[in-house]
Formats: sequence, structure tokens, C-alpha cells
Amino acid sequence: MTRTRAYGHEHFAENCGVLSGIESGNTANANAYTDKAVTFPQAFAEAPVVVACFVTDSTAATMGGLAVSIAARSATGFTLRLYNNTGTDRTPPVAWIAVGKLA
Repeated sequence: MTRTRAYGHEHFAENCGVLSGIESGNTANANAYTDKAVTFPQAFAEAPVVVACFVTDSTAATMGGLAVSIAARSATGFTLRLYNNTGTDRTPPVAWIAVGKLA
């Protein structure tokens, strides 16, 4: 994907696709991590850029002990990895967005 910066915002190519979703019900046990395979509803031509974040209204300080990453990417999906560095099991919803050339 070619990105062109112009006046502080991005312009995407005509064939660039954006897919997104929210994954719920993924429990990361205390002091551990868990992986979840996510399949895109439509395939990309190649592995897209994928970004993920937690969706929560929690004000608990222990939420700071959680992290999310993309462990693997392909044209058809990715592996969502939840890290939990707290003493309590957590099940935070995770929002994701993928940007790339659609197949």
C-alpha cells in the first residue's frame, strides 16, 4: 500500500479497503496471555495493517495491567493476543481495524 501525506491527513488508493470488528468473550487468565484467531469477512490481496484496542468504560487501575497486540497477520485474518499482568481474569472486548488492498 502506498501512502501519501497531504496537509495532515492520509489519502488512500481506490482499491484500499477498511474492515473492522469487535471481538468479545475472550478471557485472559490472571498473569497469562491468550490468543484468538480472527478471520476477515473479506480477504485482502496481502496482509493488511491491523490495529487493535480495548473497548471499556472501566476505571479500575488494574486495567492498566492489560495489553493487546497483533501476533500474526495474513490476507485472510490475524491472531489477536491479550496479555494480562494482573491477579484477576479479565474479558475485555477488543475493537480492531484492518486497512489494505482488498482481493
